[in-house]
Amino acid sequence: IVTVKESHCILEDLEPDRCYSVWVMAVNCTGCSLPSEKAIFKTGMYIVLYLVTVSFRSFAGIKRHELKVFLEPNVNYFFYLRAVNTFGTSEQSEAALISTKGRSPFSDVRGKKRDRYAKQFPSVLGEPLPARGCHYWETVVTACRSYRIGICYETIPQSSAVGLSDTSWCMHCCPTQTSFLYRFFHMDVMSDVHVTEQLARIGILLDYSNGRLLFFNAERGLVLFTMRHKFTDIVYPAFALEKAGMLTLHTGMDLPEFVKHS
Repeated sequence: IVTVKESHCILEDLEPDRCYSVWVMAVNCTGCSLPSEKAIFKTGMYIVLYLVTVSFRSFAGIKRHELKVFLEPNVNYFFYLRAVNTFGTSEQSEAALISTKGRSPFSDVRGKKRDRYAKQFPSVLGEPLPARGCHYWETVVTACRSYRIGICYETIPQSSAVGLSDTSWCMHCCPTQTSFLYRFFHMDVMSDVHVTEQLARIGILLDYSNGRLLFFNAERGLVLFTMRHKFTDIVYPAFALEKAGMLTLHTGMDLPEFVKHS
């Protein structure tokens, strides 16, 4: 029960992905009116996680109440949360400071050059995808022109950037002076795609049955690139921002029509 003196109010402490029934009653010195008809609404499922260090900021869409994040040893991290649904974005939560300790098991001098990228731009993993059927999700990246998105097995080495091992596949956005270069990786460069404008929404289809991983320009419904591989294990959506920005993940989506015909 909420007492409201204005013509509107803000309902707080609502949980994501829940249905709520709301009705109002007028109250004055003579008593209470009859309750109005109930209005039913559902809260959104997406939460945006802000992971901030002194030199790196990463964002990921979280569908559930938890997310596994790989942290580097001896680093201070600040975590912020925002709830996001179709009605907008909540205020940012207070910062939670997490300080890690210990030493990295991937400190071999021989791998320093190879590992430099992964340590500077650590990856964030989404929820695991069952090894069957088709899975489609979309990412929206804003305020960042350099990033990697793709998938990986759980066995990906922590010292390896997404796409640079035999257990990960990714699309790397690296803008040039005249265009945006989208480079597709699995162990090595597989293909380059140049476009004149930055992609607003990127769709990814993982097709276990036919052994395909497709990247789409979701705004225009166009295929950017197709990778073929017989995926045998559970994979995770993977993301890495190379500069400050925000990445939002939308999962559990129905297959769009342009995906069905690809």
